[in-house]
Amino acid sequence: MKWKKSPVAWILRIALLAAAVFLAWHYWPAKKVESIQSADGSQIKFRTHGDRIEIYENRQWTPFFVKGVNVGAALPGHDPGELPIGKETYLEWFKQIQELGANTIRVYTILSPLFYQALVEYNERHADAPLYFIQGVWTPEDELNDKKDAYEGGIYSEFQTEIAYAVGAVYGTADIPERFGKASGAYRYNAGPYLLAWHIGTEWDPKMVQNTNERHNDKTGFQGTYVSVKMNASPFENWLAEMLDHLAVLESQNGWKHPLTFTNWVTTDPLKHPGEVLVQEDMASVDATHLETHGWPAGYFASFHAIPTIPIFSGWTTR
Repeated sequence: MKWKKSPVAWILRIALLAAAVFLAWHYWPAKKVESIQSADGSQIKFRTHGDRIEIYENRQWTPFFVKGVNVGAALPGHDPGELPIGKETYLEWFKQIQELGANTIRVYTILSPLFYQALVEYNERHADAPLYFIQGVWTPEDELNDKKDAYEGGIYSEFQTEIAYAVGAVYGTADIPERFGKASGAYRYNAGPYLLAWHIGTEWDPKMVQNTNERHNDKTGFQGTYVSVKMNASPFENWLAEMLDHLAVLESQNGWKHPLTFTNWVTTDPLKHPGEVLVQEDMASVDATHLETHGWPAGYFASFHAIPTIPIFSGWTTR
């Protein structure tokens, strides 16, 4: 007597098959995105090497000069938190950006799911010359400037959550709940193969940096899975290492490693400016060389926002 499967069994088989197809589609590398496999099996497309960034293509590492364009979250007549940009607008922008001669876009925060969908679709159509991107993660900036303490419990956990959301957004695994003024939704497009680097944070308020250092002089010596601090690192630099390591651990779970950095600006650079007239411009220092990576072959680099009129002394030199 031939056994017949019940309707429930057939439904389960179809569901399992559909799940398998989705997972294979989702995690399959984007078309013609060449990468190299590290010792632990992670994929690497970009890395830092000496004083430059390199790309792996044609089975070798070659210098990659980043020619970038910032892409924001708003349009004229809209508040940034409205996220009004549609997929077709992004696709047109990407075309225009490449026509300018740029090869990279930089985003400061998580954008809507449509951005990542558009980027993947655009690059699959331009597989021979894709447009890469640098993904930023926005800090709880208002809370940092208000409480002036990076280790304050709510700030610490909120930024770690934002980092987790950003990794999920890039790799198409996030379901971000609605949040006022921020992107949300189901992220299902894996843009990871087109990522050039991660950068976390915004410009640091020097009073916040100074206050964090004074309040938490016991926060030193962090040794993470991939990111650690050197002996001369400040508590705030220790905090940055903790956040970058959190990001690195999460990204490695997606099978990739990309270069890491944090945002800085001249106000909190590690230099001394004897000609500066404003005390806050030399009040605090954040030094990228006080952090280091290990077991992270994609590398790490320093990043600065260079604004012509900040600090004042640099404004004088540009007039």
